[in-house]
Amino acid sequence: MVARVFGVGLLAALIIAVIAVAAPSLVRAHGSGVELNKREFAGPYEVALGIVPDPPAIGEIAITLAVIELQTRTVVIRADVTMTANGPGETVIGPLKVETDSADPSFYDLRTTIDKEGIWIFSVQVDAPAGEGSADFTFEVKKSSSITGIITLLTLLAFAVILGLSVRAFLGQRGELGKGRRANRRKG
Repeated sequence: MVARVFGVGLLAALIIAVIAVAAPSLVRAHGSGVELNKREFAGPYEVALGIVPDPPAIGEIAITLAVIELQTRTVVIRADVTMTANGPGETVIGPLKVETDSADPSFYDLRTTIDKEGIWIFSVQVDAPAGEGSADFTFEVKKSSSITGIITLLTLLAFAVILGLSVRAFLGQRGELGKGRRANRRKG
């Protein structure tokens, strides 16, 4: 019975390890899970941008920015950052104020909703002590896929089943040990 519990626990650990290795690392930027993978120049600044989901899909998106002064290569804190999004047809969102991240003031965060599929141009305007600048980031927005949600659900269900079987095996083993002790007490 001990071997069975050990085997189930080992199987659970193996599955968790495979999921952890197979899944891409999410903690990249400032702990929020956003990779700042697009960079453009905006006057005296370089703007690094990350978007979730990446690639963007119709619905809510979260954008994280970092503004770096080119001359000193330092991160700009307390800049006035705004963003305008131009989508298919005449669709325009903004200008929207990009707020300083409450956990780390060297990053700027914005949440908005995209309602149309197609090519979107996100224009970031920066106003800080070194001057003003503007940078454009182009993204193709597509309809979101339900496959990601289904895979996540199946993974969680598999984990719950493995955890349940492990607990059941552990409790079963514990019950058998208790029966043996009671029988030994009666004999003695």
